This record gives sequence, C-alpha cells and structure tokens, in this order.
Amino acid sequence: MQRSRESTLALTTFGVLALTVSALYVKAMHSPFIFDDLPGVVNNPSIVRLWPPVGDSTNRGPFNPPPLAPTARRPLPNLSLALNYHFGGLRPLGYHVFNLGVHVLSAVVLASVVRRTLRLPYFAGAWDRPAWGLSLAVALVWAVHPLNTEAVVYVTQRTELLVALFYLTTLWAALRFWSAGSTGARTFWLVAAVLACVAGMASKEVAVSLPLVVLLYERTFLVPSPGARRSWLLYAGLALGWVVLLGLSAGGISGLSDPRHQVPVLVWWATQAKVVLLYLKLTVWPWPLSIHARSGLAAPCRAVRGRSRGVASRADPRGAASEDGRCRTAHVSAVGRHRHARDPR
Repeated sequence: MQRSRESTLALTTFGVLALTVSALYVKAMHSPFIFDDLPGVVNNPSIVRLWPPVGDSTNRGPFNPPPLAPTARRPLPNLSLALNYHFGGLRPLGYHVFNLGVHVLSAVVLASVVRRTLRLPYFAGAWDRPAWGLSLAVALVWAVHPLNTEAVVYVTQRTELLVALFYLTTLWAALRFWSAGSTGARTFWLVAAVLACVAGMASKEVAVSLPLVVLLYERTFLVPSPGARRSWLLYAGLALGWVVLLGLSAGGISGLSDPRHQVPVLVWWATQAKVVLLYLKLTVWPWPLSIHARSGLAAPCRAVRGRSRGVASRADPRGAASEDGRCRTAHVSAVGRHRHARDPR
C-alpha cells in the first residue's frame, strides 16, 4: 500500500513538473542556434560522427572536442550534442527537446531530495505530512525560475543542465545509500552516487564542490546516525571525480589560459567575483534579464586603467587605449559568458 502511494506521488510530481515546464518553454523549441552554438554545434567537427569516440586532432570524436569549443574539457555534453546531430542533423528542435527533458529530470530529482530530507529523523516527523507538497513547490519554483531560461533555451548551455542533473542525482543517490537497509542496496546506491559524481565532473567544472556538499549534507542532517560511520567508501568514490576532473583539465584551455583572455589576474578574478554577486542578486530578484548582461568594470580594472593612462599618456598615447581595451576584454570574457536569455514567454 505504501509503495503504491509512493509511486503515485512520484508520477504526479513528474507529470506536474513536465507539463508546467513544457508549457513554459514550448514557444522556444524552434529557436535558432545563437552565439556559442555556432562553434559548439554548427561548426563543431567532433559531433558529426560517433566513431571513433576520441580520434585525433584531424578526425575528432565526441570525447575530443576542439580546445576552444564551449564543450572543451566537458565530454558528456559534447557527446549529447553528437547524439543530437546523429539523429537530427542541425535541426534545432531535437537539441531544444533534449535540454528541456534534462531540466525536467533535474526538477524531479530535486523534489525527491527535498522530500526525503524533510522526512529524515533530524526533523522528528515535523514535516512528514506536508513533505510532498513542499517538495513539489520547491521544485516548481526552481524549474520556472527566470534565471534558468538561458540554460534551457541556449543549446550549448546544456553543460549547466547536465551538471545540475548529475549534482542533484549524486546527492539523491547518497541519500538512498545512507537509508538503504541491505548490503546489496547500499552497494547499488554507492555505485550510482559515484557514477553520477564522475558524470558531473565530465559535464562542467563547477561539480568540483560536489563531494564537499555531500559531506556537509551528511554532517548537517545525519550525523551521528549509524549509517554515517560507514560512509568512507562513499567519499573515496566521490573523490575519484576529482581525479577525472584533474585529468580533463590538465593541458586544457580555460579562463586565464585562454589566449583570447589576455588580462591581468587581479582584473580577471575581481570581475568573476562581480558576476557571482550579480547571480546572487538575480536569484532573489530576477530583473532585469537580457541576452547580454552589461555592468560596470570591476574596480581593479578601473584602477589598472587609471594608472595605465597616467603613465602611458606620457610615454605613448596609444598605451592607455590598449590597456582600456584589455580591461574591456576582461569584462566581456567574464560577464559575456553569463548571458541571460529573455523569457521565451
């Protein structure tokens, strides 16, 4: 009886989230490729074939994207693009449907994580009755949040969608691991959590925090539970994700190593920090949103620019303009990658 009720609630959750998200984004399903979609999809030689999976620099496979492509060092998103290309060529519809499906699955997993969390012994049964309704509400708010628009509509931003799915799945599998009642079940969910973590690392670098978040979750809600003392295998497995990420990043081109981003280190990190603050603000109050967020230069950049103008104007009048151009490059490289597509509604 209990299992039947759980299945009904799970199907209802999936149905509500799928219908809501689909209704929200249906008008964007035929949107054309834009911006980074051109090097990431249209002109990406590594997605036109599924074999060989790696290849070489002249015959790239889906696990070997070009070093300056949006999916460089992110083989799973690139493989998903290759599968889209294999079945639908360069017709945008299939790519958008894939993004939409991943977003729905992430929302479903989030609902399950919230529901299971509210029913932990930590809350002493206080939230058992409203757990399903609250979890569905949380997932709905997250699924329709305007800040997610870019990731869903902008094809190459599926790196964000996939890392979110695997991030949440890792936490969900860890929850199942901690609550499993048999050795077989614990082994299954342990393997599931490790695989999801590795997949997250192979989707985008932000998954680097995943093992630490799982540890903080356990220390917050479960310790001192009997299962917590048997978690060392879980963390050893999750740490393998760091090895995978290190291997993917070794020798890769990103951030300051990108030849297109010739800017001072201080300027780079100051501008990145400013973008983080922008996202925090948009999370609480998602307005205004635009296809290309524009804000003032980071303070260190203005300082560098001011000093360079004072010196360069005496030595070479072109120097100030050159430094100003590099500052603008810093700003565009850090902020331009965080575009916010307009709501498709």
